[in-house]
Amino acid sequence: MSGLVYKDLMNMRRYLKQLLLIFVVFVFIFSFSGNNYSFVAAYGVMLSAMVVLSSMAYDEQAKWDKYALTMPLSRRSLVGAKYLLGLLTVGAGGLLSLAVVVGTALFSGGPMTEGLASVGACLCVALLMQAVLLPCLYKFGTEKARMMMIVIFLLPTLGILALSKLGLPMPEEDFWIGLLIALPFAAALGYLLSYFISVSIFRKKEL
Repeated sequence: MSGLVYKDLMNMRRYLKQLLLIFVVFVFIFSFSGNNYSFVAAYGVMLSAMVVLSSMAYDEQAKWDKYALTMPLSRRSLVGAKYLLGLLTVGAGGLLSLAVVVGTALFSGGPMTEGLASVGACLCVALLMQAVLLPCLYKFGTEKARMMMIVIFLLPTLGILALSKLGLPMPEEDFWIGLLIALPFAAALGYLLSYFISVSIFRKKEL
């Protein structure tokens, strides 16, 4: 499985460099604007969550899955490699974002807690997004799943905007603390369930 992940990383090394460059540019811009780095940190995590989608698009174009199954590789291991890639890339994005938050707090003397909470929450949300997106990728392919990805992004945003327009009171602080505590457990459970769903879909899929 580690060889499959290495294959994906080598295939996407140029794309990964581009993502890193985009992240560095955002950090550079925000260093002059003096704005909150929590957004930059969150953006870094969410950007890294898209690597799996690109990896599967490359494989689909090259018909990799059909070729891979002529070798001593199981469908379970092919799916597992994508989920491992997702964990690694989101983790790497989280580490970069943490470095930005900690570095900014140390140099500017600003508060660090908000930034750390933002990175942690975005890590969990990124994993939950992947948990929803990966079974869709295996079921419908990358082109249709791109549209679903847009919906996954838009629905929470539209929901928040609708609530703000309705003028409903925001939840109290205890609610947000409880949500932050529950998010890692929800992300872990969702990612695990998503893996088994994807394995079941891929086993039935004709290549």
